[in-house]
Amino acid sequence: MDPMPSARLLATLLVLAAAPGLAGCGASTGTQPQPWIGGLPPDAPPRAAIQPPFPDVYDVPARRPTKLMSEQEQARTQAELGALRHRVNTQADALERERTGGNR
Repeated sequence: MDPMPSARLLATLLVLAAAPGLAGCGASTGTQPQPWIGGLPPDAPPRAAIQPPFPDVYDVPARRPTKLMSEQEQARTQAELGALRHRVNTQADALERERTGGNR
């Protein structure tokens, strides 16, 4: 008699015996974490009585009512940002000179 069929039979029996136990690992018997895995902390807030609906991930938001900036508005905004950048750089240079005593 060949020893392979008995090894194959033993492996099959082990898999069949382990299947119910492994299937139970993924099963949950309630909505709260079980005490044997730590449970909820004592200061956990209670669950909401009514759970909010899951957001629709395929919902496309409405178009925004804003319009594009005109060329004049873009030029004005770029000039304001340039002036702000110059003012901040000037202040930073003055603070650096003050900190290092003028030796830069």
